[in-house]
Amino acid sequence: MKKKVTIKTISESAGVSPSIVSRIFSGKAKQYRIAQKTERKVLALAEKLGYRPNYFAKSLNSTQTFSIGLIFANTVDSFLGSIMEGVEARLRDTEYQMVVATCDNSPELERVELERMLYRQTDGIIIYPSALPLGEVYPTAHLAQQKAKPTPFVVIGREIPFESDFVLFSDYEAGELAARNFLDTGCRKFAAVTLPIECSSNRDRIKGFTETLEKAGIDKNNIVVSVANPDNSPKRSDLKKLEGTDAMFAINSSLLVEFAHTLAKAGVISSLKGYAPGMESFQHLLPLSGTFLPMPGREMGWQAADILLDKIISGNRDFMVKRLDWPEPVIIQAT
Repeated sequence: MKKKVTIKTISESAGVSPSIVSRIFSGKAKQYRIAQKTERKVLALAEKLGYRPNYFAKSLNSTQTFSIGLIFANTVDSFLGSIMEGVEARLRDTEYQMVVATCDNSPELERVELERMLYRQTDGIIIYPSALPLGEVYPTAHLAQQKAKPTPFVVIGREIPFESDFVLFSDYEAGELAARNFLDTGCRKFAAVTLPIECSSNRDRIKGFTETLEKAGIDKNNIVVSVANPDNSPKRSDLKKLEGTDAMFAINSSLLVEFAHTLAKAGVISSLKGYAPGMESFQHLLPLSGTFLPMPGREMGWQAADILLDKIISGNRDFMVKRLDWPEPVIIQAT
């Protein structure tokens, strides 16, 4: 019968103490200043001997489950998938693993999923919060209940009225960049397109855009703010107002695509420059020239997981807000 490989087996083979082996397997080699040569030797021996850590037994001894919860407001699309990839990349080579839940953009379902993860004693939680209809305030009661418990969490993507760690995009800057781009290329009539939801990222992007134009002396009559229908299409009442627009900023690329095609089909625009955060695989089919800011979703996931791991390991309860820089824009010319 093959002898079971344990931490003690590996420590004896490597000539180091069991505590050093345990710290290496916990991803804490740097924290405890363990030499890279020792770390590589231990990991190579573990692979050679076929060692697999017993996380269930370890969780009973340490009161940890070595799981990180990831709660998404919506179903997983390419953007949220990139966030998940970032979380996974940061957790790789640690003892921690993701547990993922989606919430159909429902605060009630979000509350339920949070409670389920707490019930399963998830060591930390990353949450991308729901966006509500215009005029509604995001409810934080479920988070306030959680705040009194030792489980740390990080909010990503959207600001909510609650004291927490946040990892966000530089949303106001996205609007600023769009406005300056249009001004530099000689545009004269501008449109800002958003969705009928309460969302800090959407609100700040539109604010950055309109305030930058107004500071540059653009008359408010030449800045149209259009709130789309729930299906991303422009409202019929806005078509006339959008006529003659030569520059359109949208809060995301899919909304820009929908508006551009609808307006072109209606004959409201003949030439238009677009600008939006996000990338779509079919952007080259747009009836306009567009500038797109790739969303650093993977970086958002990585940073959120990094903050969470620090909270879990160190017990640090100070809060921070981290805003991510935008990558270089991608320019697509109309065909």
